[in-house]
Amino acid sequence: MDDQNEEREGKGPASRKDVCFTRPVLFMSNMQGAMQHCISLLVFEERCRFEEARAVLVYEVSRGECHVILNVNSEPTGTSRLFVKLWPQEVTKFLAEIEARSIPFARDFSDYEVFRIDGQSGNQFMVLVEA
Repeated sequence: MDDQNEEREGKGPASRKDVCFTRPVLFMSNMQGAMQHCISLLVFEERCRFEEARAVLVYEVSRGECHVILNVNSEPTGTSRLFVKLWPQEVTKFLAEIEARSIPFARDFSDYEVFRIDGQSGNQFMVLVEA
């Protein structure tokens, strides 16, 4: 059962008073490139999008319970870093998927051991290695 169905039935994250969740919003100057990067490189799935005049303005992607919102902004103010912790078995699956797709990544050590995937615009997606 997905989050949207669970929320409609009163069982999802929004219905639990003891749970807090976030949806990071990343601003993109090249929405089409960012959408392709999230789907083909980061192995996310599209959840929803908002279009105006046939242009995508907001695009939400997810991988399991990790949700990211991309928002078009023609004047980016800098780069961002998305730091994600996966359960140990999910790290193994994620690495298998990015290796199968020949997605370039690097091992990085910035307080934690992570796998880092660099985006075209300088943004970084980091997955925590330790359990």
